[in-house]
Amino acid sequence: MAPESNINNGQKSFAEKLISNKWAALIALIVIVVIVAALFVSVSSRKAKEYPKQYAATGQTVQGFPKDLIFDPIAVTQSNSIPYPGQTQYTAEYDSTDFYVLVYLKALQYLKTNNYYINNQMISAGQGNDSGNLYGTKNDGTQVNFVAIPNYQNSKYSHVIISVLSK
Repeated sequence: MAPESNINNGQKSFAEKLISNKWAALIALIVIVVIVAALFVSVSSRKAKEYPKQYAATGQTVQGFPKDLIFDPIAVTQSNSIPYPGQTQYTAEYDSTDFYVLVYLKALQYLKTNNYYINNQMISAGQGNDSGNLYGTKNDGTQVNFVAIPNYQNSKYSHVIISVLSK
């Protein structure tokens, strides 16, 4: 009978270890679930920070937009600013009495005269891809993106979109 007693003791010992390991595994699983849940709640509660746009009255630009970037306007159709930490983006759209190529050339001259480095420039025409595009930067971190396209209601005129990021 002694050997059966050893088997029972061995099985009992194994069963005790298995139960204690199950408890350890269950506790570890609960801890993991709690940590994952806490991370999920933390990440989902941290919404992407939204920066409120500020709009100008119809026909005007927002305060801070460099008005000398608007050439021969018929009307400013929209203007807004978005304050980000350490910088502000100003945007304006307007219709110009000039053909888009002329507006593009005026903007190019403006950027060069005002010490912008022209990072990218492109003018294209034909098959509905008519546009003049400029991107310039200054040493102080100011960036200007300029787009002029034909005004399709009156091809002598143009529609212009300008964004300025200034620090």
